[in-house]
Amino acid sequence: MKKLIAIAVVVALLLVMTVSVPVAAQTDRHVGTGQTYATIQAAVDTAVPGDTIIVHPGTYTENVDVNTDDLTIKSTGGATVTTVDGSGANDEVFEVVANGVTINGFEIINGGSDGGIKFEGDNNVFSNNHVHDNNNYGIVAWDMGISDNNKITRNKIHDNVRSGILIGYYGNSGNEVTHNEVYDNGPDWAGIELVNSKNSSITHNKVHGSSAVWGGILLFNWTDAVVTGGNSVVRNDVDGSVGGFAMGGIVLLSWTTGGGVHGFPASNVSNNDNAVMHNNVYNNDAGRGIVLWAIAGGGKVLGNSAGAFAIDGRETLSFPCKIADKSGRKDP
Repeated sequence: MKKLIAIAVVVALLLVMTVSVPVAAQTDRHVGTGQTYATIQAAVDTAVPGDTIIVHPGTYTENVDVNTDDLTIKSTGGATVTTVDGSGANDEVFEVVANGVTINGFEIINGGSDGGIKFEGDNNVFSNNHVHDNNNYGIVAWDMGISDNNKITRNKIHDNVRSGILIGYYGNSGNEVTHNEVYDNGPDWAGIELVNSKNSSITHNKVHGSSAVWGGILLFNWTDAVVTGGNSVVRNDVDGSVGGFAMGGIVLLSWTTGGGVHGFPASNVSNNDNAVMHNNVYNNDAGRGIVLWAIAGGGKVLGNSAGAFAIDGRETLSFPCKIADKSGRKDP
């Protein structure tokens, strides 16, 4: 009997301990004139995972570093009335080194260093922002670490010094770039660019007026160390990419360290099994709507409004993918 009572007491104590463990409450933290916080950074610094930072209309001159997972930073009035100005300092407007962060509804301008939003991490969402007139890039994940399963959607991105959107270098996967308008960026790189990426998608974007070196949209394999491919470029509108070295609206390119002319390999390139389908590609320089350069392996170029211009590392017109253009979407 005493043994049963002792067991019952232990069980009761465990239940009390379980119930009494504190759980951090999710908090809405308001930023703006007359609100709890005067700056976005102050709210971020006190936030815990799960919090929402609600930014009221106004101009916030600051460079915001986000290192806490699972934060939502959003404006109440949208990008037309809520501006975060990096003031040209040698720092991005937002730098996110975290997972599960959402930044929604801001005008983002005058970023230094790598530009408007720079991020490293997984499952982040950057949406409904107006990102323009930043140094280097509009939105970028570059030279920081692997970033997977992020979503960049419904942003307007223009007049940034280099690419509008760049995700790259370490073998990122599962990223989604969709329903953005990207224009007048450059002259370096491309309007939208995935570097050493796999199983990612660029869909339903409007890319126009790009003077960038590699055109409107670029899939680029830059190293033998990362096997890339399985990406899709589907139902984008690419209009008026002019002047670039590759002179194409959509460019697939491999540039590795071994063999080939001009630094491009002659064979066995790992940028393969990509799909370029049902895109409108028009008014691009030299009539090259889609350029496939030094690509080996499978893949599909189907149902686009423009033809494909294919060359390999020896600058010949050979290409192993299935090409059946001008069977789908039409030029406007």
